[in-house]
Amino acid sequence: MIALLTDYGQRGPYVGMLHSVLSQLAPEEPIVDLIHDLPRFNIRASAYLIPPLLRQFEKGTVFLCVVDPGVGSDRGDIVIETDGFWFVGPDNGLFNLILKMSETTRKFKIGYRPEYCSESFHGRDLFAPVAAALAKGDFSYLARVDQSTQSDLEGWPDSLAEIIYIDQFGNCFTGIHGETLGDEAIVKIADHAIRFARVFSDVKEGELFWYRNSVGLVEIAANRADCRALLAVDVGQRIVVDVE
Repeated sequence: MIALLTDYGQRGPYVGMLHSVLSQLAPEEPIVDLIHDLPRFNIRASAYLIPPLLRQFEKGTVFLCVVDPGVGSDRGDIVIETDGFWFVGPDNGLFNLILKMSETTRKFKIGYRPEYCSESFHGRDLFAPVAAALAKGDFSYLARVDQSTQSDLEGWPDSLAEIIYIDQFGNCFTGIHGETLGDEAIVKIADHAIRFARVFSDVKEGELFWYRNSVGLVEIAANRADCRALLAVDVGQRIVVDVE
């Protein structure tokens, strides 16, 4: 199985071109469009969002991940095998939380360059062929394990007290693991002090609350309303947690 996680969006040809390459090179492999609205150009927020999204996948899955504002520059490329999963993408910090959370990790450089490789679309021309090969059990595109590119994980805490993603309903995912907060915690953001509720229907229509969402993160939401609009916030907004 190959899962796609990008900031390409659903408009335009980019996701379709990824599918075209993968379908030709690995026609027997299912392709899952997990998310194509990772925070645009935002490597740090995306790095915190990716790990919680992967819980339902079986070992052996290949994750093709692209948030790559430096495409075409001298930034490296990377393949990571960790705890039975494979990750393919740019070596720009996008996988730092994956590396930090993993028990066992092997890192590789990509030892393959296609005859034609667009300087602005490595997802299609470089990462997709490598992901297809890995899904078929072909490791010939991998170069030596390169420990010299070991990412510096200092400055990457386990949880991030910021908004890292806003969904189509306006609900705001934070980088805080839900299990780290008790129900008594108050989440402060944009001059609002927000209390816990278990689910949307536990609060009045339009009322703000925080809860532990389906991927295990603290999420700030409003019942039948757009939390983003109510708070006038965006990805990167800082959060303060108080415990009474």
